[in-house]
Amino acid sequence: MDISQLQQGIIAKFAFGSAHEGRLLFWYDPEQSFEVALSGLVIPEVTVLNMSGLSIFETKKRIELDEPKRHFLLYFPYAEPEPDKDWFLDIRLYSEQFYADASSLLLNELGIQKMSLRGHIYTRQDFFANKQRMTSLKRLVTENEDERSLDRKMLAVLVKADSAALPDILLSLLKDYSLGLETDEWPLMAAVSKFNLAEALWLNLAEEFAYEAKDPSLADVALKLFCTELWSQIDGLDRDWLLNNVLKTSAGRATALAFMASWRDSRSYAQYHDSISQLLGQKLEVATKYAHYQAHELVECASFEAVEQSLIRGLVRDLLDSSKSLDRALFESILSRRLVGHWCLSSSNSEHSSAAYKSMT
Repeated sequence: MDISQLQQGIIAKFAFGSAHEGRLLFWYDPEQSFEVALSGLVIPEVTVLNMSGLSIFETKKRIELDEPKRHFLLYFPYAEPEPDKDWFLDIRLYSEQFYADASSLLLNELGIQKMSLRGHIYTRQDFFANKQRMTSLKRLVTENEDERSLDRKMLAVLVKADSAALPDILLSLLKDYSLGLETDEWPLMAAVSKFNLAEALWLNLAEEFAYEAKDPSLADVALKLFCTELWSQIDGLDRDWLLNNVLKTSAGRATALAFMASWRDSRSYAQYHDSISQLLGQKLEVATKYAHYQAHELVECASFEAVEQSLIRGLVRDLLDSSKSLDRALFESILSRRLVGHWCLSSSNSEHSSAAYKSMT
C-alpha cells in the first residue's frame, strides 16, 4: 500500500466538511507496518503524532486544552490496550479509529462507518478491483449499510439495474435471461456468481418474494413468477397442476403479482416478459389446458398470449352460438378490457389481437 492510499484513507475517515467530520483519529499498528511511512504523511490541517515515547498526559492536555479545534491523528506502534489499561479511553469514546487494511480503506472510501463490515468486504474484494464499479457503488451507498443492503447495492451495480431496489435488479436479470435463451449464455448471472453474490440474490428473493428452491436459478424464478400469476388469475378453475410452482406465501404472491404487472407495463422490459412468456406457455401447454374455457372465466388472465387467443376464440363462439342469448353487457365489458390489455398493446402482438377484438364490435 503506497503513501497516497494511506492519505486518502485517512482523509476519508476524517470526513472533512461533512456532518460527520471527526477531529481525533486513533490508529493502532501492532505489527508496526506503517511506522516508517508515518513521517511521509502530509495532510493539511492534521497533526500526526507517533505516540512512541510521547507522554500520554501531555498529549491529552494538548489535544483537549491547548489545541481543542485542531485535527489529530494519533499513531500507536502497538496493539489497542484493554479498556481498564487505556489512559485514552475517555477520549477514544468520542473519537474515530483508523484501520490500514485494504478492506477498511475501502469502507472509508465508500463513506461507510461500520468497520465490522471489514470481513464481509474482504470476501468480496474482487468486486472492488474495478474503478468503474466502485464509482457506481459510491452513488448508491450510505453510511449506514449492513451486509444485506451492501450486497444488494453491489448486485445493482453488477447487473446495471435502474436502482438498488430488488424489482429493478430482477428486471435486469430477467432481461439477461431472455436475451440468452438462444445462446445459453447469461453474462449478468455469471458475474453475480463470479463476485460471490448469488447467495445474496437468493436471500433477497426469499425475503421479498418467498422464493425457495433446492437449486435456485433465473429459469426457476421466471417459472414461479408466471405460474403464480396464472394460478392467481384463474381462481375457481382447474389450477392444481400449477401448485408445485406457486410461491408459498400470500405476501410473496402479492409481491409477484405487483412485479408481473409492472414488468408488462415497462417500456424497457415488456418485450422480455413476452419472450419468456412464449417459452413457458409452450412448456406448460397453456393453449391446450385452456382451449375450451369460457371467455368470462379467463378475463383476469394476462400472463400468456395463448390464454389471450383462447379468450378470443371463446368470445367468437359466444357471438356465433345462436342456441343461447348473448349477455351483451358482459361481452362488451370483456372486449373493452382486453382492447386496453397487454397483449393488444404489446408491439409484437397488438395487430393480431386488436384486430380480432375490433372485428367483434
